[in-house]
Amino acid sequence: MFRISSIAVGFVLVTYSFSVRDVEARADEGGRVTHFALISTGPAFNEHLEMLYWGVNETMYRVLRNYGYPHEAIIQLSERGRNDSRRVDGRSSLENFRSAFRHLAKITQPDDHVMILLVGHGAPANGDFITPFIDGELSATELGELVEPIQAKNVTLILHPCFSGGFIPKVSGPGRVVVTSTNDKEVNAVPWAEAFVQAFAPESKKDTDSDGRVSILEAYVASLRPGKDRYGSDLREHPLLDDNGDGVGHFGGLPLGGDGSAARKRFLGDQGRPLQFEESAIEQLRQSNSTMLLK
Repeated sequence: MFRISSIAVGFVLVTYSFSVRDVEARADEGGRVTHFALISTGPAFNEHLEMLYWGVNETMYRVLRNYGYPHEAIIQLSERGRNDSRRVDGRSSLENFRSAFRHLAKITQPDDHVMILLVGHGAPANGDFITPFIDGELSATELGELVEPIQAKNVTLILHPCFSGGFIPKVSGPGRVVVTSTNDKEVNAVPWAEAFVQAFAPESKKDTDSDGRVSILEAYVASLRPGKDRYGSDLREHPLLDDNGDGVGHFGGLPLGGDGSAARKRFLGDQGRPLQFEESAIEQLRQSNSTMLLK
């Protein structure tokens, strides 16, 4: 369940300054696209939530583009698909979601980075946890099976559904940073996904260590604020972080029971700076994407 009364979807372009040596170094490394993302939001099952879900989807897309992710490296699924935007790749169907993972498994290499953002409802079911798509339900077990073939050693999963903490034991693993909106016994009723995504906007001031970048850990800490604002000391939602591969998520600031070290070093883009790829690399990815048939 996901109840929110408002959302802020405004976005300000990020600007950076680099030395000529920085730019040339990244250009030398731009021979193939190395960073990928999958954004899937919905179905919402009501118009108000549908608007909120799409707002998260669109904001995440803009964040990634401003970190230099080529459009071709972002797989974007939403409830209405191309009726939401012509740039969207398809509807948030289980068929499309599975196809996107098969494609990522085919095109990624060990040193690549993959970010998954999944926004939707959730529930416990038959000893597992599920999130619905427009044509079926995805279990935590299946999500773990979909992630496993991806060759990239750096995978970040941002899971919004209610009871999403129940997904952690199924998707946890070496090189994976997993962030959830709640533990395995709670519903999500605050704008957690919005807070997480907005942490990467420059005006958010979530760069708490003042290194000029926002890490996944800093975004996670920022996502705790909506719950604290709503519930105060009677906290009813506990977002979790797991990044040591043991399948156990922890809540709160550091120390996090062995978690937090990898998330502190995990960033969007090129270590928190905009990516740069040669046009030939983007064209190569564009041709590879033509085999991924999404509806």
